[in-house]
Amino acid sequence: MRLLLHILFIVSTLMVISPASHAQDELSDFVKRQNAKLDLSKEDALQAPNTNVSMVPPENFELNPTTNGFIHEGSATTIQIMEINNVSAESITKSLNAEYFENQGFKLESKQEIQLNDGGSATVYVTYFNVNGEEFYRLFFFTGNEKTIWINVNFPAIVKGLLQKPIIASLKTVKQQSL
Repeated sequence: MRLLLHILFIVSTLMVISPASHAQDELSDFVKRQNAKLDLSKEDALQAPNTNVSMVPPENFELNPTTNGFIHEGSATTIQIMEINNVSAESITKSLNAEYFENQGFKLESKQEIQLNDGGSATVYVTYFNVNGEEFYRLFFFTGNEKTIWINVNFPAIVKGLLQKPIIASLKTVKQQSL
C-alpha cells in the first residue's frame, strides 16, 4: 500500500510539473522572440518622409508624411521627426528640465542618455500629460552635433508597457542621411 501511495505521489507530481515546465518553455520562447524584435537591423531602416533621417520603425508602424515620420493607427501612436539646422542637440537639452516641461504642460518622468547603434549618443525625455482626462506619454528625443534630429513620440498611457521598449530600440537606429 505504501509503495502504491508513493507511486501515485510521484505520478501526480510529474503531471503537475510537466505542464508547468512546458508552459515555462513556451513563455521563455515567447520572450526570446519578442526580444529578438528589439534587435533591429540596419537593412530595415526607412527614410522618414520629408526628412534626411532614417530609422527602423517599430513593428507595424507605417510611413506617414503628415507627421514626417511614422504612425501606428491601432494604438494611436505617432513618431514625428524634425531637423534643426546649425544647432547641436546639446545646446537644446541644456535648457530642458522639469520646470521647462511643466511650463509646457508636461510632467517629466525621466531623462535618459542612450547610445545609438551607430555609436552616437542621444537624450530621451519621458514625459506625460492629460487631454480631456486621458493620460498620454510623449518622448522627446534629441541627437546631432551640427544638425539636431528632434523626434516626438506620442502614445496613450495604456500602451506604455507594450510600446516604450520597442520605441526606444527603434530610436537607437536613427541616422541622418548624407545629402
